[in-house]
Amino acid sequence: MHLFTCPCGESFPISAAQAGQSIQCPHCNQSVQLPKLRDLKQLPATQAAEEASPSRGWSAPQGVLFSVIFACLVASLGMSAWSSYRWLQIEKPPTPEAMIAMGQEEIENHSAAQLLEFWVNYGQPGMGTRRMPGYAQVDAYRESWKHWAFGAYAATAVSLCGLIFVVTKRSSGR
Repeated sequence: MHLFTCPCGESFPISAAQAGQSIQCPHCNQSVQLPKLRDLKQLPATQAAEEASPSRGWSAPQGVLFSVIFACLVASLGMSAWSSYRWLQIEKPPTPEAMIAMGQEEIENHSAAQLLEFWVNYGQPGMGTRRMPGYAQVDAYRESWKHWAFGAYAATAVSLCGLIFVVTKRSSGR
């Protein structure tokens, strides 16, 4: 890069690729003819700091922020995939008709004395804690995995937005 002085008295940098061209002065907007390539040697060279292109690398804080957000994105995508997979693997709860059929089958397989003993002791101390019916347990289990999956989707969306923000902020040079 060399410093070219316009007839208006202002100087501006030009590159060897611009040699011999006619350009407009950035200060006065006048059309000026630049010297040919062999005549550029006579012009003063620009300072090394001006010649160096702006830094294209990440600053340390930007790199750390990008790495953390990217790691969060990867983790939340993994969590989303796992939660969705587990949620889809849970069996659907039986219908009320199926539950009635299972109850009738249990009634047929036990004697009257066994059924009476079970009914008397159901939920009493010594029989253990009273459990919710099987279909309700499956529903609760499905709901918990569904919450995990949607939480992971939200974390993925937030991480992706953060990653886009960091990349666009870096590319705009701010």
